[in-house]
Amino acid sequence: MAETPDTPGIPPEMYKPLEFPEVDPEDLRNYGRFMSGLGLPTAGAVAIDLKTNFKSNQSSLHIRWSILELMKRRKVLDEWLHDGELDEFVIQVMASYPLDPAPSPMNPPPDGRGHPIPASDILEKIKSAAPR
Repeated sequence: MAETPDTPGIPPEMYKPLEFPEVDPEDLRNYGRFMSGLGLPTAGAVAIDLKTNFKSNQSSLHIRWSILELMKRRKVLDEWLHDGELDEFVIQVMASYPLDPAPSPMNPPPDGRGHPIPASDILEKIKSAAPR
């Protein structure tokens, strides 16, 4: 697909890669509580207007929370999950993990593949940060 937009009515910023900057760990924990309370699907877009007080980038909060939720569902985080809450060091690792930009939905990669989630690397970082 073209690098520059040529579709009338679509703002040029819609063609930029999606950035996922680091987030505040407290925001990530609170976002997880907020989203879990809504009962929405984990993966995919959330088409609701979130009127919240999060300081962190909400796209980054959502992708980071989604990755943790998927890892929880696969039971790879069970040893650090207590009463439905992840240990603080897990939240801190995920909040600061460097996520690569994702292709814009308006300008997907030529091979049509989605954005890879580095779950195994994230899990290794969590294991190395775990208290001994």
